[in-house]
Amino acid sequence: MRKPDPGIFQLAMGIAQVNPDQCYYFDDRIMLTETAKGLGINAFHHTDFKTTKSIIEHL
Repeated sequence: MRKPDPGIFQLAMGIAQVNPDQCYYFDDRIMLTETAKGLGINAFHHTDFKTTKSIIEHL
């Protein structure tokens, strides 16, 4: 498996023993963040350092 296969996200959550709502995922590829969001993961599209830093500070 590999991204964007939803199974890779589910496998990672299983290994970490966490629920999707406990996960935060950042990626610069919108397709991958949309896949993660579809699984209930808190996913964010990384566009630049300043924006991502701001998102993290507000979590």
